[in-house]
Amino acid sequence: MLKVLSEVKNSPLTYAQAARRIPAKVSAESYQIPYFHGDLNKVVFGNTGRTRPFGWDITVTDGNTVELADPPLPGIWKGAEFRVYGAEKDTAITGANTSDPGKAKATVIIDTATDLNATGHLQPHKDKPSIAVGDLAVLARPSDDTLKISVRLRPPGEPGGIPNDRAAKLRKAITSDPEAKLLVNLTEKAGDFELRIEKGKLVLYGSENRLRTTFEKDTGVLRNLWQHARHRALLQLKGEGGGEFTDNETLKVELVPVNMKPRRDCPINAHEGRVPSPRKMKQRLP
Repeated sequence: MLKVLSEVKNSPLTYAQAARRIPAKVSAESYQIPYFHGDLNKVVFGNTGRTRPFGWDITVTDGNTVELADPPLPGIWKGAEFRVYGAEKDTAITGANTSDPGKAKATVIIDTATDLNATGHLQPHKDKPSIAVGDLAVLARPSDDTLKISVRLRPPGEPGGIPNDRAAKLRKAITSDPEAKLLVNLTEKAGDFELRIEKGKLVLYGSENRLRTTFEKDTGVLRNLWQHARHRALLQLKGEGGGEFTDNETLKVELVPVNMKPRRDCPINAHEGRVPSPRKMKQRLP
């Protein structure tokens, strides 16, 4: 909910808009399904005058280093990126300005972070004012760790535990794979997923303790975990603000029927000149 409610657009957010955005965010983290009831055309919390999005305040500036602080927000760890907006006319913290990358004063990349504070280095934007204490930093891209999935290998001492030698091979395969090592964190505690043994085969369970996949071969684990991680990342995507991208408008694809005129150089037979049924016509992407 924080990810959706933290934004500010040109018009106030309605419950109907929230009902379309929140389920995708929830499904990236949980099997729960949120439902919305009532008059969904109303503005969320009746707040029609809000112009400032959720973000972190700049508290210290020291050359290329800045410090930020404010209440906890999801996605703020090492590598997260913020866009900074100030009080100046062209970068003001009003309305949809904070959704437009072109109106940001600078970008801050987080180097260290706790739940309430963070330190990062600055990347100024050309021809923009210098940042100052009190400017607002709006999360533009969460840290890579936020998009990773955590996976537990059930130890051999528990029912369905994976033998040590088999678990060692799985760990080595995951940590050495160029894709999996960027998207999967192995954990000893409860994670997003757990690998177990059932009837001699590896199985994958979700955090809700529901069977997701049974693997015929251990080599299938890498690809499957990679797909789960990619699925989470895709559910986090949103269109950039400003004039460059528009949700549901920027990318459009149209299927165009191929011209199926009968060929006159084919041998004459009973079917010559017959145009195939539209259901059998091939289509191509222009």
